Amino acid sequence: MVRKIVLILLSLIYSIEKSHSQDYFPENDGVKTSNQPYNVFINATIIVSPDKKIEKGILIERDGIVVEVGKNIEIPKNSILHDKTGQYIYPSFIDLYSNFGIRKAESSTRTGRSSQYNPNREGFYWNDHILSDYNSINDYSFDPVKSKKLREAGFGIVNAHRENGIHRGTGSLIALSDIHTDNYRIIKSKSTEFYSFKKSINSAQSYPTSVMGAMALLRQFFFGYRMV
Repeated sequence: MVRKIVLILLSLIYSIEKSHSQDYFPENDGVKTSNQPYNVFINATIIVSPDKKIEKGILIERDGIVVEVGKNIEIPKNSILHDKTGQYIYPSFIDLYSNFGIRKAESSTRTGRSSQYNPNREGFYWNDHILSDYNSINDYSFDPVKSKKLREAGFGIVNAHRENGIHRGTGSLIALSDIHTDNYRIIKSKSTEFYSFKKSINSAQSYPTSVMGAMALLRQFFFGYRMV
């Protein structure tokens, strides 16, 4: 009996020591705890739907997802409060295909009747109509007049790009807010890639001459990209 009790005690001591023993392979690559607070917007006029409006409402958001919307709702303990007195919160459309705020491309100044086969840009892709190196955010400037018109039409965010070329480079996701700076408005500077069957106006390069040729050019581009 005594031997059995001793074995049990030794087993408990071993378990305790093991649970508090040193980690032979510690992970020092960052904070181990994950803090995901709730963002709680209070005192705002919340437009839930065309026929439902909440005065001095509460909207709870966490990790980009709206958790709850109402008036007399319980606020979680792990919350950051944002007082939106006098402001509105409403759902809006996202324009996925826009040129909002992006400077237009300039037409080619080349003259002459002979066809152009060689590229104008040295060190880039062999065809001037593939502009995969272009980032629209470099030519972006917020336009408050167009922003107001888009908001009045029900849009709150635009995915803007430059309408030029067969591969048009990257677009930018921009919030249509007049009261914030670009640090807040630019949600993502490189959000998407854009394509078309229309050639770039920057170049007079003759190829491609058809929709089928544009499709072939894109296939060549992506095949070459995978081979690199």
